[in-house]
Amino acid sequence: MKIDLHVHTSEYSRCAVSTEKEQIEAAIARGLDGIALTDHGHQRTQSYLESLNKKYAPFKIFAGVEVHTRDSYEDVLIIGVHGMAAYNGYGWTYPELYKFARQHGGVIAIPHPFRYSDGVKSDVVSFVPDALELKSKNIDPANERKILALAKKLGINTIVASDAHVTGNIGLYHLVLQNSALTEAGLVEELINGRYDTNTIQ
Repeated sequence: MKIDLHVHTSEYSRCAVSTEKEQIEAAIARGLDGIALTDHGHQRTQSYLESLNKKYAPFKIFAGVEVHTRDSYEDVLIIGVHGMAAYNGYGWTYPELYKFARQHGGVIAIPHPFRYSDGVKSDVVSFVPDALELKSKNIDPANERKILALAKKLGINTIVASDAHVTGNIGLYHLVLQNSALTEAGLVEELINGRYDTNTIQ
């Protein structure tokens, strides 16, 4: 199962160019089997995601959000957690966000590490995420060695994802899950257990 875990849409991310419909249709055209919609500070409701999945079946659309924390001023990806729609716009600290995701069975990943500074300011030692993003359209290849070193230090996996803000970037980096994830719980299980390969089609 080919999946892109980091996708933005113009409806909810001011920096995005392409609409939700355009991004989904581009992902299908590129041969992906699913995406996570990870707009900035906005998560779609479970009922809305269910309607999208019904419309585009068998293509899968998963719950996601990219949150900018108010303590470390860094971004965090949360995948597979429902119920965050009620907290849209909430000024999360990284520990608060981490605990919420853990309590609700989600995946925590740090997107584009080292993008804004030479270090990762979030307390990833005390609150270890599930993965670091190693490749995306917003990751400088020069930082990949540092990302790999930090992942090794923390004992966690890396992921790749497009961080697509425009249709042309959808799926350029994506994961290939060893088992099909038909539910949020199934996706979380595959990611937590590292049952995937990384793929780049640039």
